[in-house]
Amino acid sequence: MRLVLAHGKRGVVHIKNGNRRGVVHISEGGLVHARVDDEIGEDAFYELSLWKKGRFDFQDTDPGSEHTIHTSARSLLVEASRRLDAWNMISSKVPSFDLVPKWVPLSGAKSIRLTKSDWALIRLVDGRRSIRHIVDAMRTDIFEAGRVVYSLITVGVLRLDEGADPRDEAFDLVAVRGDQISVAEPFQLTAAEWLMLSRVDDRRDLGAIRDSLGVPPPEFMKLVRGLKEKGFLKLTSREHQTRKEA
Repeated sequence: MRLVLAHGKRGVVHIKNGNRRGVVHISEGGLVHARVDDEIGEDAFYELSLWKKGRFDFQDTDPGSEHTIHTSARSLLVEASRRLDAWNMISSKVPSFDLVPKWVPLSGAKSIRLTKSDWALIRLVDGRRSIRHIVDAMRTDIFEAGRVVYSLITVGVLRLDEGADPRDEAFDLVAVRGDQISVAEPFQLTAAEWLMLSRVDDRRDLGAIRDSLGVPPPEFMKLVRGLKEKGFLKLTSREHQTRKEA
């Protein structure tokens, strides 16, 4: 790319890496458009700049009118180099942004120190969303997210898997506060149980409540089962709840 830009070329670069394809449009020595998968513009160019192998074909042709890049070529290349340096470190533990981060219980340590950046990311970790999907939800820089994931893996509170956990059908059930308490008075509720019940509004399903609490799925379902057995919580299908409200 440096050579193409240095000579003031005008055309389209087609890049192939396995099953992935990317294109970069160049006009008068400047980058005007890039695309790879669902990404376009600068993000697509930065994604392509991380490819360490593949084939490219430069075609001296009209680059077209699509204009999704507005940063100078020099600035793009400097930033691409910076990201490549960061990626060389991050990729030792985060080989792909398409992997799914999952919670890991603390081992040996009684506590963990987190920054706001750490929590902003880890609260969205649900065993189903990939790093890339979490970044979309956060609307943040994917390399900053990669750095946070790298740090949390190093600490030992996250791990990465290729696939997402199958969503438990129970997460689609709507939580309703129960009226048949099966424990002796006075009732005793833990702080976690009280917080859980405070989020129940007879409309949100368990998946939405779990997301709002940021509790790992196994721990959350244990909490739900306990409240249900005591009679403080009932679960119903969304269709049933909709008919009841109607």
